[in-house]
Amino acid sequence: MSITNQWTLDNALTWVTWRDMDIVCRNENYGALCVYTNSLPTKVGSACDLHNALKTGKITARGQKQGDCQRNLMTQNIWMDCKIIQQLTKSSKIKLLNNDDTMWNNIMLNMDDVIRVFPLSGSKPSYGKRGRSKNSGYNDDEAISYMKVLLDSRECTNMASAGRLSIEKLGIQGNSEDSILRRLRVNFNAKYPK
Repeated sequence: MSITNQWTLDNALTWVTWRDMDIVCRNENYGALCVYTNSLPTKVGSACDLHNALKTGKITARGQKQGDCQRNLMTQNIWMDCKIIQQLTKSSKIKLLNNDDTMWNNIMLNMDDVIRVFPLSGSKPSYGKRGRSKNSGYNDDEAISYMKVLLDSRECTNMASAGRLSIEKLGIQGNSEDSILRRLRVNFNAKYPK
């Protein structure tokens, strides 16, 4: 899996709901996540929040109208006439249903736009009794500070290479390198906004 700036509608809803990159990277199905997972942090947002941002044009998306072969820009008017269908099963993905019963599929949003409109809060959401355990003992702030030094000194020319060097130097371990890099990127952008 490569690092991409494109998120599915499921990814974006997961981010808006929990603001946790680990959850976004581990789960591809928002509906199943809501129904079949007991160890999630407290919700900080909802599908309505994302839908409102799309209706007002704060975030744009591209999708395939039922029967079309390519993704097209979904205008604010489309979002005004659509409702998000959350099929809460293990195998189904979120879809949009237009007022004229037209289904929209394969909806993609720009990750950076979603995070800009719904930024990471100052602290991680709290976990309940059945919450997940903490990751390995490293501190994101240490990795982010090292990334900043690498980028400022021009030893690295992009965030991905700075993140990889930080992971290597600090011996960071986790679910996957991609999920760690995404989390570091989000936390870096929250700490050092452009």
